[in-house]
Amino acid sequence: MFLLAELFQLRRVGLHELPAHARFLTFRAPAQSTDPEASDRNWTAAVWEMMIRKACGLKAKELKFAHLPAIGRTTVSSSFLMKSFETMNAGKPYSQQVKPFNFLLTAHVSLFGHPEGVDPEKFHLITPYDSDPRTWLKEEWIDQHSKKRFRITTQGHYGSRQTARVKTYGDVVTEYEFHPRQNARTHPAIPAKSKLWDCCNGGT
Repeated sequence: MFLLAELFQLRRVGLHELPAHARFLTFRAPAQSTDPEASDRNWTAAVWEMMIRKACGLKAKELKFAHLPAIGRTTVSSSFLMKSFETMNAGKPYSQQVKPFNFLLTAHVSLFGHPEGVDPEKFHLITPYDSDPRTWLKEEWIDQHSKKRFRITTQGHYGSRQTARVKTYGDVVTEYEFHPRQNARTHPAIPAKSKLWDCCNGGT
């Protein structure tokens, strides 16, 4: 909570809007665009502002990037991964091929979003690195296990024969905000309205 307090300034939210025990949870919103790929990481401030305001019963703006697919970055760190790109590399000049230690993108499939007929335990989508979020839904993605190619979508709730429904940044934030928390005294996972719920309601 100390780190959160460092990010806040009282004039942003309005001190009078918060309960007394949560008044230190006022926020300084980022001045720049909230792009999850931004190097300045200002998008994390927008996420915290949204969660805190919701937990305290205040109006919250939707994240500008909530609709984008939640894409991670990894590297070609093994021969197993390199084999995934044999077909893609075929016939291309070396300079245009995916090479060892190049960056890759990796997609996170939603709970019921796997394509029909695949084994969810052995399904991991990767594609050559591209920092432009506008291209991610247009790319062909490769399952590193079967080497088959698929498309991704953020629409609906389920995958189809050739398409995986992947998580959006909004999905990931919601999962973090509402995931069951561990109670230190009783140990079972207890559903909580958010990780900030106790704080904004006078708990510990």
